[in-house]
Amino acid sequence: MKNMDQKSLICDFIGAAFCLIMALALFLACSGCSGDLNSTPLAQDGGYTEETAMLKNISVAGKVRMNGMNSDTTQIRIPLRGFAKGSVVSLYELDSVSFDMTGVAFTDTVDNDDGEFRFRDVTLKSPYAKMVVMVNKDEVVRLDSYFGSHSLSSIVDVRDTHSITLDLFSFIENYRLSSLLKAGVPFEEAKKQVRREVLDALGIYEFPERDDDYMAMESVMMSVLSSLLGVSFDVLLGEEGPYARMNDNQKNILVKDVVRHVDFLKRMLSVPQGFFDRAGERVAMEYQSMLLREKYFAGILSAVLGAGRCTASQEGSVVDVNEHGYRIVCRSENWHISNKVVDHEFGTVTDSRDGRVYKTVTINFENGPQTWMAENLKYNGVELEKTSCFDDDDFYCDIYGRLYDWEVATRMVGKFFKSNFASVEQCEEFFSTMEEIQDSLSVEEWCERSMSRDEYILDYQSLIFDSATVVQGVCPEGWRIPTFDDWETLLQNVDRLWNIMVNEGDFLTATPSIEEPLGLGLYNVVRPKTDGDAEQVMEIVRSDYIAIPVNTEMYRARPGGSVNVPSIFLDHSVMGYSGEFRSLFVRCIKN
Repeated sequence: MKNMDQKSLICDFIGAAFCLIMALALFLACSGCSGDLNSTPLAQDGGYTEETAMLKNISVAGKVRMNGMNSDTTQIRIPLRGFAKGSVVSLYELDSVSFDMTGVAFTDTVDNDDGEFRFRDVTLKSPYAKMVVMVNKDEVVRLDSYFGSHSLSSIVDVRDTHSITLDLFSFIENYRLSSLLKAGVPFEEAKKQVRREVLDALGIYEFPERDDDYMAMESVMMSVLSSLLGVSFDVLLGEEGPYARMNDNQKNILVKDVVRHVDFLKRMLSVPQGFFDRAGERVAMEYQSMLLREKYFAGILSAVLGAGRCTASQEGSVVDVNEHGYRIVCRSENWHISNKVVDHEFGTVTDSRDGRVYKTVTINFENGPQTWMAENLKYNGVELEKTSCFDDDDFYCDIYGRLYDWEVATRMVGKFFKSNFASVEQCEEFFSTMEEIQDSLSVEEWCERSMSRDEYILDYQSLIFDSATVVQGVCPEGWRIPTFDDWETLLQNVDRLWNIMVNEGDFLTATPSIEEPLGLGLYNVVRPKTDGDAEQVMEIVRSDYIAIPVNTEMYRARPGGSVNVPSIFLDHSVMGYSGEFRSLFVRCIKN
């Protein structure tokens, strides 16, 4: 077992994606796209002729939004509000042939938290207009960091029967649509072409109709573009097919970046769904959006790798993505991200003490099988002391399992823990030359606290464990507390089979959409809190699992330390030794 330093994977899932706009002038100099993608224009041929009457006293409605989550290694941030009030939206009439501005313009101001706007009593000679929003000062810094711009824009047909959407995706599409219109492609045909090219680049077959689906697609598309700074849309899209003009190096860069985003998405999804459902409707919707992003990332990989369309005849087809075992699998006529899977079989075990049924998994490694519980223990017998729920909330016991004191869980109360001093008097004598010790405590107060059981240290010299030790502890009959050798076997196999020398924690955590390589059902524990009125923040908290040592040397892992490691920790992406003794999860292994 390696004791690893935490690797900080700072992956702002959307923010990083939008950094492409810092070089937007180079990136989209020759192309781009725009338009309301959720629309069905009434005009059929694109041109506006004298046979079409002037548009008089019409209303043009729409919505401005900033999409995406902003997160780092330890927090998931979900926006809970719309676009900022005070943003000014302008409508500029465009000539129906040249698509140049005619000089006719109207303005409106967003006066609500949902980003909605409406132009009333608008009269135009042409049905085509460029919509531009100058963002409120509260959004300027965020938008500047993505675009180097204070505005979003889109070209629309005001005869559209749907509400117009102005967002980051429509801003980028505006460039591609503008290029096609300037080349003489009729408006409706140009919009259809842009839509088709985008779908091909995403490896999906139908344009999302629901707003949440669309926003998920938008954020994924932005993530892809962030990998291709300096690569024009003529390379990314085009009649020849998506990515057709990209060289192998560009494709490799794109695949690696998509995998990086998938890794981060997997971390956000490796939380039991019950938590998202309890956190409120907006958070539950974001959970579903994250599942959609996995689908869209799989589609991008299928397009870049030339996997073709997933059809019923291709069901079960597999395409390898990288050397770490990532692959895409064709299931139900859509590509899905998966891992190379070690043969494992699921089962169940019933705890005779309370009748609770647990899911189990037997993993058939080449060096021998292991059978684990595929969920954390929830036993809370009357004979137990010091069991609790995360954040003292019974709800979390249901989704995470119970937390146990190490001594209680191993049934070793009083056997291997002791105080530094034989008595309070001995402690006071030792510190007699000091007035205060720590936290402004007197010597007497400090010694009383240090002599309490909660302050006991592990007496590692009295340990007699070896690799054959069987400690049932709080586990059901026939099951036991895993040893460090059990965990070591697991992680060594991960390193060997998937070339994962670090970040085993991320690799082993469970997600609902990405198939687990081992079926262990490990997951991240999160603590919810609200960051003002703007965001719901879910902070990932380190979780520790009780383990039994196999020799006393394992307790000398910290240089100069004598109080060391009775457990294994899962800290976001890292697994290693822990110094925690209390508030630990139990994951039982079969004898």
